[in-house]
Amino acid sequence: MLIQSLSKYLRHTFDYDVDSPVYSYKKELELCYAMANIITTKSPHIKIEFNIEENLPDVEIPMFSLAALIDNALTYSLKGTLHPTISISIKNTGKFVEFTSYDNGIGMTPNDIDYVLGQPHVVVAYGLYQINQVLIDKCQTSLNINSKVNRYTIVSFLIPVAVKEDE
Repeated sequence: MLIQSLSKYLRHTFDYDVDSPVYSYKKELELCYAMANIITTKSPHIKIEFNIEENLPDVEIPMFSLAALIDNALTYSLKGTLHPTISISIKNTGKFVEFTSYDNGIGMTPNDIDYVLGQPHVVVAYGLYQINQVLIDKCQTSLNINSKVNRYTIVSFLIPVAVKEDE
């Protein structure tokens, strides 16, 4: 199973298309499942949960966006956390599909959030800054970050559901 996960992970990273930086959330989810298997095999004390609503519309999201949320939580948030947990949820809210990452790590200060959402900052979550920029440029949306220092971080974004012509 670990070899299959490594293979999927590598295949996804090599398939990056600069000309089309968005793809089906389902493809991203495959990458995240592979990534979670690799992480939890290497570090069994880390818990990664997926709460994915069934029958979601097939919306496109930036490549590596959910993976970046997991990576960000691992890199910055979970250090020193007794029972590190990351939860990824995807749900249909009607006009949007909501993608959310929750972690019970060290949290982010308001200044950290401002850096992520407003300007690149190498020390504080540069990957989140990049994902936010692609969301703005390609999906006309942005990250929403809610955090409490030493408690949690919740990062989410909404992708509009395409309206069918017969509706």
